Amino acid sequence: MSFKRLDPCPMFDGTAERAIKRYESALWAKREGVMRFGDVPGDNASPESKDRIIHATLHIGPGVILVSDTMPGTPAAKGATSR
Repeated sequence: MSFKRLDPCPMFDGTAERAIKRYESALWAKREGVMRFGDVPGDNASPESKDRIIHATLHIGPGVILVSDTMPGTPAAKGATSR
């Protein structure tokens, strides 16, 4: 089996917004469809989670990175995140 495309999905422990800004400045990434936990209709996100990113798509050249934060108190899995 060969892959024609691989879309990494790094998860962050509350620092996804900072990572997105870094990708934008360093890699000329273009953000699309950023959704925060507080944006989910009918879900009463806690004050500590409402600004965390539940999903964001970053376009870098022909590639895509899907970025999100974990829920508060749930650390990102080791090896699954960048700092």
